[in-house]
Amino acid sequence: MPKNGQLSELRTDTISVNSDKWNRLQQFANDHSSDWESTPASYNSDFYIRQGNFSLMGWNNGTSVVVNFIDTNGQANQLTRSVKPGELDFLTE
Repeated sequence: MPKNGQLSELRTDTISVNSDKWNRLQQFANDHSSDWESTPASYNSDFYIRQGNFSLMGWNNGTSVVVNFIDTNGQANQLTRSVKPGELDFLTE
């Protein structure tokens, strides 16, 4: 995390299908398929994962996660839900 006005580091990675990160991310999605709430806010996050019209963003040691997607009716959606602190930290390791 940047401190005292320092700029954050930008890193681009590819998560390969069936890699450890892929499998852990897929398990996270399966374990957290409910309890999402709509949110109109804008977010600046520590990580941002995108594929097509879907994105997931969150924070290192964070307690929430945000997804954005276009539904089957063409409507944009942004949802958030609580997570355990650090539950997605593996994405930035």
